Amino acid sequence: MSHPRKNKNQTFWAYIYTIEEIIPYAQNSHLFANQPPEYAAHMLADYVYYRLKPHGPVRLYIVGYEGRKGHGMMLTLGYPNQDLDAVPLRLLRRAIRLFRARPRIVIQDGKSHWYKSPAVDENRFDKIRFEDRPERKNCSWGLAR
Repeated sequence: MSHPRKNKNQTFWAYIYTIEEIIPYAQNSHLFANQPPEYAAHMLADYVYYRLKPHGPVRLYIVGYEGRKGHGMMLTLGYPNQDLDAVPLRLLRRAIRLFRARPRIVIQDGKSHWYKSPAVDENRFDKIRFEDRPERKNCSWGLAR
């Protein structure tokens, strides 16, 4: 097992999606197709959380995006300042299978409440912030925000 990174800015691994990105998946699923769009998106995020919860430390947050992107959901894997190879292997494999992608690194932007993560489709960063405490969690990070 690798040791946590010696980094003064908090980092963690996560899957981050805007509500608009989640809605089509929720509406196309047979589970939430009859629900209002935003409600279906939140239900799908809860569903994914509960699928991953037994396999390791996960937390589900509502996040706000800088600019006009609005808000979204973020599912974190593992603990802060943990290398990806230290995330429980079973949890990581299940998450990659569900999302069909590896998690993104999320880095605290200086000492502010903003975090940044490399955007999936461009050479830029998405800037996000936590809207509140985790919606769901099965672990404690023991850190003040």
